[in-house]
Amino acid sequence: MYIRRFLATTILLYLILLGFSSSPSFGDEEKHVLIINSYHYGLSWTDDIDRSVIDTIKESYENTRFFVEYIDWKEYPTEKELQLFNELIQYKYADKHLDLVIATDDAALTYVMSNRDTIFSEVPVVSSGVSMTNYDLIAKADPLITGVIEEVDIHSTIEVALNVNPDLHQLYIIHDQTESGKAMTDATIQTLANWYPDIEPIVITDMSIDQIFEAVKRLKPSDAILMTAYYSDVDGRTIDFEDMIRGVSEATQAPVFSLYDFALNNGALGGSLLSGRETGKRAGELAVEILGGVQPEQLPLVTEGFHINAIDYNVAMAFKIDVNRLSDDITIINKPMSLFVQYRAQIITILVIMSLMVIFIIILTYALRKTVKLKNELTEKHFEQIQLNEELTASEEELKAQFEALNELFDELQMSKEQNELILDAIRDTILDWNIKDEYLNISERWAIPKPAKAIDKKSPAFLFEYVHPEDTQQLRPYFGDEIPEGVNDFSSQIRILSDNNHYKWYLLKGAIKRDREGNATRMICSFTDIHAIKQMEDQIRHVAFHDSLTGLPNKNALEAEVRKDKNGHFGILLADIDHFKRINDTMGHRFGDKYIQTIGKMLALNLGPNSKIYRISGDEFIIYHKTTDTRELESLGKHLLHIMNRVIQVEYSNFSNSISIGIAMYPEDGDNIDDLITRADLAMYKSKESGRGKSSRYDASMFERIKWRVEREEALKLALPNQELSLAYQPQVDSKTKEIIGFEALIRWQHPTLGRISPLDFIPIAEETQLIMPIGRWVIENALSFISDIKELTSKRIHISVNVSVLQLMQEDFEEMILELLSIYRVSPDQFIIEITESVLMQAIDAAVAKLERLQSTGVKVALDDFGTGYSSLSYLKNLPIDILKIDKSFIDALGVSQSHDDLVETIIRLGQQLDMHLVAEGVETEEQLEKLKAINCDAIQGYLFSKPVDDSTAKKLLKNDL
Repeated sequence: MYIRRFLATTILLYLILLGFSSSPSFGDEEKHVLIINSYHYGLSWTDDIDRSVIDTIKESYENTRFFVEYIDWKEYPTEKELQLFNELIQYKYADKHLDLVIATDDAALTYVMSNRDTIFSEVPVVSSGVSMTNYDLIAKADPLITGVIEEVDIHSTIEVALNVNPDLHQLYIIHDQTESGKAMTDATIQTLANWYPDIEPIVITDMSIDQIFEAVKRLKPSDAILMTAYYSDVDGRTIDFEDMIRGVSEATQAPVFSLYDFALNNGALGGSLLSGRETGKRAGELAVEILGGVQPEQLPLVTEGFHINAIDYNVAMAFKIDVNRLSDDITIINKPMSLFVQYRAQIITILVIMSLMVIFIIILTYALRKTVKLKNELTEKHFEQIQLNEELTASEEELKAQFEALNELFDELQMSKEQNELILDAIRDTILDWNIKDEYLNISERWAIPKPAKAIDKKSPAFLFEYVHPEDTQQLRPYFGDEIPEGVNDFSSQIRILSDNNHYKWYLLKGAIKRDREGNATRMICSFTDIHAIKQMEDQIRHVAFHDSLTGLPNKNALEAEVRKDKNGHFGILLADIDHFKRINDTMGHRFGDKYIQTIGKMLALNLGPNSKIYRISGDEFIIYHKTTDTRELESLGKHLLHIMNRVIQVEYSNFSNSISIGIAMYPEDGDNIDDLITRADLAMYKSKESGRGKSSRYDASMFERIKWRVEREEALKLALPNQELSLAYQPQVDSKTKEIIGFEALIRWQHPTLGRISPLDFIPIAEETQLIMPIGRWVIENALSFISDIKELTSKRIHISVNVSVLQLMQEDFEEMILELLSIYRVSPDQFIIEITESVLMQAIDAAVAKLERLQSTGVKVALDDFGTGYSSLSYLKNLPIDILKIDKSFIDALGVSQSHDDLVETIIRLGQQLDMHLVAEGVETEEQLEKLKAINCDAIQGYLFSKPVDDSTAKKLLKNDL
């Protein structure tokens, strides 16, 4: 019956999994979804909505490509910046098919509707974060739009405040000069007038941020503050909402309430909070319906389900608020668990043990009293016997002699008994003496099973089968059954016996059999030794041997055991490696790195099915073992794990953009033992990393050649510096108007004696992964500075030199000191040295990179953003980065003259750079036509084959002489 039920359950689970695997969302035609945000990247409200929208859509449509744009309306609230944004959107999306547009907040929706007849014609639109009033004004008449209405719950927030302080009489309302801030303040005043006339509203606005901090210092704990919307003060100084609410909370003695959930954990006590995550989730659900074919006009506006009444426990404790008296509808966050909840199992266990001890003491007391009573009875009988003996002694001398002999024999027996009891007590074992011939059983007092010794059947040890574990009874049946095997005189076995606490304990059973002259068993003596602690220790040792100490996951030993057990089956392995983990470990420290590995291990384990097992084999590498004969099933599992893992994760309150690379190998096609399989999966994983990371690759034999190619160049690169195989080439940068040389870019070259010339695109990634980029990078900077120092003798003009820097160099602790030291050694002015970085390098370590570059800028060193337009482009980030020079990527220059839209885009980039007071350099200029167009739109400098290809130092000096 059990087997049939198990098979039915297994078949049902297989059919369910088969249904999921054939879901139409996998393999569908790629969907294109454009998300336009009113505000900037990094704003919690905007980021929460975007993440929830993307996650919700990907649950149903994995094959979806998202395009995310930011208007940055709070930073650039003018038509001029909006026009620049519009030109960029038209260039990027005018010819691109869009399945759906999602607009967050008013500015984005207004922008979409203003371009309804051009870029976004006939495209369905989902809005979020827009009030009902504004929605009706902007988009009500459009049948291709629906959305999620943003309505803050002022009434419930005041109810939460009164729940905290029923005697509240003054509510201070802080808002900025935006329309939303004023509207929420007016609504709050109206709500107080209608529902809470005893509470006086006091508005704090028309002040600078510092003045507001000073004003709230005077408030009392009995007052309350409501933060509506605040992003800039009367002086135009901008501030993030979280920073503002944190500053107000630190400055005042009064509790601060908010209308948005991202105020929590920033000092706010609580309120009826509007959740960006829930808003994004509802918008994503509408998007899924529309992508599935439902018309927007058939989907009603979503108007509820985004609020939560919440109080921050830590802030409540700071105000000495008794959270137990608050309403049941108020959620308490960050509340620590009680001692009983934390240690419930341990407390119950201790109580059970203490109860058993009390029962044991009662039983011992009863037995002791019974023993004393028996001793008294024996003493009385002993006196009677002595009296009788005296009478008998008086009558017969022979009886006296017999009595003395009996006494001597009794003493010997008593001594023998005491010796036996002492021996039994010393060995601390249970002894069972079975007289087989006379069918009598004798058991020592040290008995382990629950049934009292006196109640045991005295004829045979067959009663033991009732207490021995069912899996161990077969070991006892030959010896404690009806017929004992012939010729066996001793035996031993490890068995489990039920103990007093109703749990099985391990015992070592040893038996000796005595036989008569005919070979028949006449007597058996057995000892039961408690080995439970030893068995537990063996289990612990076995667990340590087969599990990883950091994550608790099975280790490579466990994987090898699993493979040995299933060596005749079919399975595959996926080797998952965390991308950029070494950088995280070196930057954040090893303790944080351990936490990161634990988090990734849990995420992987939680997303595996019943046919998969996970193992940690070393460092940041995990193996997923999956039973299957279908390679496509393995590849589908790899895609599923990439979807789960390639996202932003939180470790110790820090957010990281995580990704993994996966290599796949199949048994037995790719290897007949686990070591070969891991090696081949490792090769496939490195193929994934070389393809851009965050990908999965199936092993094929050609990867050996690629690894051989890479190892050959890696070994050669180690000797490139000492063997003087590296050199620098210099490409001039020319003033677009005068055509005079104003500087050079230093470009590294590698000429190997047998491999020939090797491209930087091939060896620079190897140098970065092997840390050889550090000495090579220093060598490049030294030689570039030596070159610029030499040309001082040729010209009095201040010629600059540009050097490309990788993220690993930038993250060196002594990077700034090294640059300044080399500038001093070669006597080069800091303003003649330019550090070139790409957008991708800068974004990989933006906080640390910006700080270092700003400090170098303060000494005069200049910073150039290379290949602009090919990476992350945001007006907000570009404005705040320490950039002096903007280098326009060659792909944009190649498109000059192809169409008017391409020309307009280059002109827009140049205008943007000029407005940000940056020097503009065009890369890859090859024709006079390109030069004339760049001159016409006021590009500052030119670099490309039109003037010169990269040349050696002597040729570069000749070019400079000819230029003079």
